[in-house]
Amino acid sequence: MTLRRMALALAAGGAALYLGVALPAASRLSATREELADLEHQRAARTARLARQQRREEALLRAGRSPETASLMGIRREIVGSVDRSRLTEATVDVKPGRAPAAAVVRVQARGAFAELMSLAQRLAEPGSGLVLDRVRLVHFPSSIVLEVEGQAVGALP
Repeated sequence: MTLRRMALALAAGGAALYLGVALPAASRLSATREELADLEHQRAARTARLARQQRREEALLRAGRSPETASLMGIRREIVGSVDRSRLTEATVDVKPGRAPAAAVVRVQARGAFAELMSLAQRLAEPGSGLVLDRVRLVHFPSSIVLEVEGQAVGALP
């Protein structure tokens, strides 16, 4: 009878070892494989983005411009285009390099009629503009109204 008890004890120990160690290890292995596949997918996406950015920088360098300068020029061009679409006669646009994640720091000051200033502010605040506005201020003078907009351009604008 002691031989049977010993066999049962060994079988119970083997089952406990299988249930306590082997099954949890197999599920952790499966989760780790899924995580590895996700990380490999993320790495491939980052590699593709980096390759596109390097090709863009190389093209800009071949054109004789630094990537930062070309990006700032594009941002300025977009904002000046927004100002030009309004019927404002007095406006200044100041675009300076920004700190990551901002591509540039933008300041627009315009003088004109209230409706035109609001139209410009709306265009600058639209989601597709690429601007994150920090401050929008209207100042009323006896002869006119001045709109001051300060913000940051995020991402790369054309």
